[in-house]
Amino acid sequence: MSDITRKSDVYDIPAQYLHFKAAKSGVIQEEKYHTLASGVQAVIAQYNDYSDSNPYYTTSSVSALPPILDDQQFAELATYYPPVFTDVECSLSPTKKYYRARSIAYMFHPTDAHFKLFRAVDEALRERYAEKVHAGQVNNDQGGISIYGISGMGKTVAVNIILSYFPQVVIHPEMNNELQVNWLKITCPHRGGDTALCHDVLAAADKLLGTTYKDDFKKALGNQGDLSISTYIDRVKKLIEEINLGILVIDEIQFLAKSSDKDEIVKFLIKLRNDLGIPVIYIGTFELEGVYDDLPMAYVRKGSSLGDEYFEPFELTKTGKIPQSFHNLVAFLFDQYQITHSKTPFSEELSKVFYQETGGILFVIINLFILVQQRINKLEEQGKNNLKITKKRIADTATSSFRQLKPYIQALVTGNKEQLKKMKDIDVSKYRLRDLAEKYKPSADIERHVSDVQRRHGLEGQLTAILRQSDVPEKQTSHIVKAILDSYNGEPQHELVMKALQMYAEMQKKPDKPLQLSPEIERAQIDLSSVDLEKFDAFATEVLEKKAPELVPDILLKHGLGYDLVKELDL
Repeated sequence: MSDITRKSDVYDIPAQYLHFKAAKSGVIQEEKYHTLASGVQAVIAQYNDYSDSNPYYTTSSVSALPPILDDQQFAELATYYPPVFTDVECSLSPTKKYYRARSIAYMFHPTDAHFKLFRAVDEALRERYAEKVHAGQVNNDQGGISIYGISGMGKTVAVNIILSYFPQVVIHPEMNNELQVNWLKITCPHRGGDTALCHDVLAAADKLLGTTYKDDFKKALGNQGDLSISTYIDRVKKLIEEINLGILVIDEIQFLAKSSDKDEIVKFLIKLRNDLGIPVIYIGTFELEGVYDDLPMAYVRKGSSLGDEYFEPFELTKTGKIPQSFHNLVAFLFDQYQITHSKTPFSEELSKVFYQETGGILFVIINLFILVQQRINKLEEQGKNNLKITKKRIADTATSSFRQLKPYIQALVTGNKEQLKKMKDIDVSKYRLRDLAEKYKPSADIERHVSDVQRRHGLEGQLTAILRQSDVPEKQTSHIVKAILDSYNGEPQHELVMKALQMYAEMQKKPDKPLQLSPEIERAQIDLSSVDLEKFDAFATEVLEKKAPELVPDILLKHGLGYDLVKELDL
């Protein structure tokens, strides 16, 4: 499974990125795949019981969806931080460091908006496939989600990562190999046009499945001339039924405004959502937001039934201070990703400068941190030494690198509405309306989940570097670091280092039985030296072969660990 890559500064997310990560971590059980005519790997359906979450989640389509994640699980799966910069990276040549600094751009840092959006998409998909309890009930009131905001805040990236948790195609062998396409995503044609959009839906299905829906539809039309939009929507609706589509995602929806007047857009959006009978997710900028002013209230309620997500910059608090979430992100960058010889400790003053120079736009924040270090690396290459990240270097780098963005950023920072009105990609009504902005602040729990992932990521890199510098082999280093992190409970770093070195000493005494503890084993204080490992081996073999174990070791039963040995102890 490939990691996140970037093409022209746009994330290229593999279609099942989070799904494969979940399988690797054990959240999803081992799966089998079938290769479609298109070359896409379709998942062979495995059925889970979700009736405890909702008594109507009993259909085969719902049962074939992956497990419901809690916030901590989503944080661990979605967060992606590149390897931390150690002394090894800092000692590279200036030229190599110039390129290494760019790896920070691959970071994915989830915010409160990502958590809320994941929950909304997950709910939409499960409700789409839920059992219908009234006679004649059909999926004609599925609602949708609108995601809007300024460029660079990561709307498309967020949706791509969230969708990647759900396998795009599932095959049901027990039901004559019926297909279930959980989601289909298209980009609105640049020249807009409602009929062109419908054609693109058919083309997207063909690319995914290796079918010929679009060509077949064209042939069926023949020389009938101009047809009503209803004809095109009816064909898309038939496609949805044939492939059992869960969610349709339309990106860059504002392009419709370039080819149609407001009345036409309103009519098309109403008909699209009413007729398709599935949740539709719209992604776009504020150019199209005014269109919703003309929608009937019933449609507004329906369109927002699953939630609207406004991806906004990190805005100053009511008292004019840098928001904690912004401070945490920039502090994390300084702590983990400085590649200069001389390190600069993070301070609130640096945080203020970063905010002033970025307007809180996530894309600009990360790129400014990269560019200021590349600027220092260039100076080091010219023979200058002991250079640090300073307020002046941050400001100078921003001025030289973001000239075209400068008015845009200043308008954000100062709340200059006259300037903002000239920029179509800005939500003028939302800025400086602090009461509305408060609801987008990350909750304490969300911050805790993300901070925990950050802390563990940093410890992983630091422990790995220390053990490798102590000549601990790579395989043993991996085992030890995993065991330390599994039992981590907030201990200071020096204690973890001592514990890691002690574990390596134990592993040298028993090289064939590396010591690995999970949090449950650690808390139970099981003395492995007094355990009959042969009984454990026999029990583990039976569990892995999915047999009912004849004998569960007493020590496991005593501590309530007999139900899942494989997760509790790695032998």
